[in-house]
Amino acid sequence: MRIQRLTIGDYEEITRLWSRAKLPFKLKGRDSREAIAAQMKSNPDFLRASIPTVDSSIACVSKSGLGTHFSFTLTVLPSLPKTGG
Repeated sequence: MRIQRLTIGDYEEITRLWSRAKLPFKLKGRDSREAIAAQMKSNPDFLRASIPTVDSSIACVSKSGLGTHFSFTLTVLPSLPKTGG
């Protein structure tokens, strides 16, 4: 796997992973395209991903932020933990 910084161009794939992992997110709030883009602009390391070398799908996304409090979310592709990948 390789780790890479994400861009707003990855937004649909990120939200698809959040959905597959059954992570609650707010498309009309803090997790909207506009809100994520603003956070990425102020903190380029806000979202990072693990990309398997076998394909180019996002397998894992880490989301961190420093607003009024520190938050960190790690989302892993549901099938990944079972494979040891």
